[in-house]
Amino acid sequence: MALSAATAAAQVDLVVSGRCFEVRCSGVEERVAQQALATVEPVWSRVCTWLGVPPTPPRAPLPVYLYRDASDYRQADRRLTAGRFAPNQAMSHWGTKSAHVAVQPPCPDALLAARGLPLQTQAMLAWEACHIARYELCENFRVHPGWFYDGLAATVSMRVLAQLHPELGPQPFFEQRWVRARRLASTGDLPGVQQLVTDRIQGLQMRDRYAARVAFFGFAEQAAPDLLRRVASVVRTTPSGTDYAKTVVDAALEELGGLQRAFHRRAADARPIWDEQIRSLWCRGDEWDQQAFPEADAVALRSEAVRGPALRASGAVQIEACGPREMRLLLGCTARGSFALALRPGGFQLIDAGVDGSVRQVVAEGVCDELRVDVFCPFSLSVRGRDVILAVGRESWTCELPRTLPRDVRWGVSAARGGAGFSFGSAGTWRGVKVEAQ
Repeated sequence: MALSAATAAAQVDLVVSGRCFEVRCSGVEERVAQQALATVEPVWSRVCTWLGVPPTPPRAPLPVYLYRDASDYRQADRRLTAGRFAPNQAMSHWGTKSAHVAVQPPCPDALLAARGLPLQTQAMLAWEACHIARYELCENFRVHPGWFYDGLAATVSMRVLAQLHPELGPQPFFEQRWVRARRLASTGDLPGVQQLVTDRIQGLQMRDRYAARVAFFGFAEQAAPDLLRRVASVVRTTPSGTDYAKTVVDAALEELGGLQRAFHRRAADARPIWDEQIRSLWCRGDEWDQQAFPEADAVALRSEAVRGPALRASGAVQIEACGPREMRLLLGCTARGSFALALRPGGFQLIDAGVDGSVRQVVAEGVCDELRVDVFCPFSLSVRGRDVILAVGRESWTCELPRTLPRDVRWGVSAARGGAGFSFGSAGTWRGVKVEAQ
């Protein structure tokens, strides 16, 4: 009955099956479907290990739905949850034990064919597959505590992507938990272990709640994995009922309560490389793939500032045929905005931008034939005081900033949102970008 309910959740035109999961696709080609299946298959054994059960495959492969178009995902979400998870573009459903993920960020067919399934999508596939594996393995899954199921899904997703893509280092998507945990620690708002395991963190903003939960789970996984697995066993084996929550809380405090001081110290000392304010940035060594969603610029700032006000920025960018085709190098980021080198096929603008990316002033602009789609083009920008020397390809310009850079210069990279008339955001790859004091 549950399986037929899940089948009714979406129009399916391709199904690929493994031993543990079955990916049911709407609008994607088989190569992409196989990549999705390869992403979710390793999830089962990892969840089994965490829950202390043999990795025997489920009686039937668990259904994971992949939607080429976000509107198809939203339609399924409306049928299953009355639209509760529409903004997430990823969710898992209790009643049908099925996972649902839209290709994200949305991208044209040519980009999907060239790059394959976005890593953001792969991360969410593994995340949601972890949830439905837990549903299958635990009769009491409906009463599991939030710190446990969020932390488990985040940890399994991170480990699966590291297994599938060994070249990946720490990624902004996963490290953002430590950006937020560090901020909470600095203000004295980082929850203690008792607050986390009793879910008394409702006063925190939603993303801060997620960050605190998954950061604590991830810390415990590294600092005391055996203790965490003992708690996982209690979470799985304790029968649902009036004593369930107390039994799990007591076990968590007994096993993990002693980690609080070390967890808070780890958060306070965290030094993630990126502060990914808006998705999506994925890094492979000195190449950084960045893509915006249609509704918002993708924005990622380096966590450590460069000592200004004199500096030199350099690197190369490849712009994809996606959305408005605009990538930005951000310099001097503050609460009121930044300077941005906006790179587009055929030319550039150096702009004074508001915090929302809006253009307050065009400082300089120029034409460059070397800035073309699908081709890396070098750029550099040297600033001393208000004087700027700018080079894109073989062309160079000089100009003057309306104000000097701050003493400590925060910088980052951005991809422009879709905006009016575009179904997709911009996408591109940064290569060898460096921003250094002069």
